[in-house]
Parts: sequence; C-alpha cells; structure tokens
Amino acid sequence: DQVFLEVVGNPDIYLAGADWLQLIPSDKNQWRDLSLFDLGRLSYQTIQVRSPGRGFELERTNQLWMMKKPVTARADNARINELLERLQRLRVRQFVSDDARADLEMYGLQNSPQTPELDLSFWQGTNLAAELKVGYSPTNQPRLAFARRQDPSNVVVIDREALRPWQGAHANFLDYHFISVSPDS
Repeated sequence: DQVFLEVVGNPDIYLAGADWLQLIPSDKNQWRDLSLFDLGRLSYQTIQVRSPGRGFELERTNQLWMMKKPVTARADNARINELLERLQRLRVRQFVSDDARADLEMYGLQNSPQTPELDLSFWQGTNLAAELKVGYSPTNQPRLAFARRQDPSNVVVIDREALRPWQGAHANFLDYHFISVSPDS
C-alpha cells in the first residue's frame, strides 16, 4: 500500500509507504496543546486571585511584585515567581467539553459566592489577558479539578496540587524581610 503526499508550499507530489500513517494521531485530543498558559508570551502586570471568602491582587513593576489588595505591601517575589513557574508547567490531563455554553454549574465553574474554588486572572492595565477558573473535582479524583480558561473557553481536567497555594491567605504572599540585600552587595 502506498499514499500520495503533498508538502505545503512545495508543488511536488510524493509517493510513500502507507505504514507511516500509523504515526499520525487518530484522536483529536492528541493534536491539542496541553499547556494551560504560555506565561512567557503573555503580557500582564497584575494578577487577581479570588477564592470563596478571600481574594487579593498582586502587581508587578520592574520585575518586583507588590500586593495591592487587600493591603499595600511588598510581596514575596521568590514565592510568586515559583508559583507562576508551577502554573506554567501545569498540563491538561483531559479535555471535557469544548461547548462555550457548557453547564458550568456541574463543574463548579459558575460565578457564585462559593464557586469557582479559584479564579486567577491576569491583567494588562484594564484588559483581561488570561483567566483560569478552577472548580470541583471529578468523582473519586480529589487530586484533579475541572478548570476553564478564558481562551479557549473549554472545560478541562488538571492537577489540583499546583494551584492550592493560590487559595491561601493573602498573608502567605507577603515579603516579611525587613530589608532585601543581594549577596553581591
């Protein structure tokens, strides 16, 4: 068995053995990008964090994080950058729904006083650059959670553990050092 191939941008037609077709993914999810965000390419200066009963806002200026709400104070740069790196490494475990009008209540992703369990939004000025809402866990899988990104607005399953620190009190993100001195000073 053989197949004809055309390379995009090349006018030539090639004849190849059909057995290489087995290497092409047959499931649409195998073609999808499993990353939640590409924070390196995302332009943002503010992170708003909301979970039931609490919330805070962080702002980055000159690569330094400051807490803006509920108090104005220096933020723990190392901790925030480490949590952002964890978020960058977080991958989609399963694609659940691509329906933009999906019933968000069944996933714990609707807006109410108790849900979502976590709402992380990244802002550039007054423009929303990206958002991640984290809801309930799938049945019998407490280490996982349903999540929805702003774009694409599909419902996915992700690991919950990397996001737990974001659900903590705002005080966990403050810098408690009296002064900051670099070792080279």
